[in-house]
Amino acid sequence: MDKLDKIKYILEQPLYLDPDSGKRAYSFNVKIHNLVLNEEEREIAYKLIQNQDLNNLLWQELFGLMADFEKEVGLKAYTVGRNRGHLMLKNHGEDGIPVYTEAMLMELPDEDLDRVFTVLKRFRKLFEDMFLVFKKHMASLQN
Repeated sequence: MDKLDKIKYILEQPLYLDPDSGKRAYSFNVKIHNLVLNEEEREIAYKLIQNQDLNNLLWQELFGLMADFEKEVGLKAYTVGRNRGHLMLKNHGEDGIPVYTEAMLMELPDEDLDRVFTVLKRFRKLFEDMFLVFKKHMASLQN
């Protein structure tokens, strides 16, 4: 993948205002109504999160995925919002990655651009893995 493709990928990543820093951060909306679920799955999903014991089991596994992500890439991912509805990539400090403009990305050395690209691809995989865990817990509720 060439430099322009990497920059395009980075610029297309979803963003959300991080309440901790007051700045935009790379983020995925993980609210049930935003996930790709049919009506039956959506009903099961709401039952899952409304059951305190099942919800706690789910979050234990999700927090494990986030901890693995942090160990692997050295950056913190966490959820924010009243119902933890946004998966965020920390955007400040040593264990964060800022949101870059196109101009900033064009000026980054190739090694740094590769790092941002790699981290954001892994962050997307974290989101996808979290969704699979959620679906697994939903399936256990169906059975």
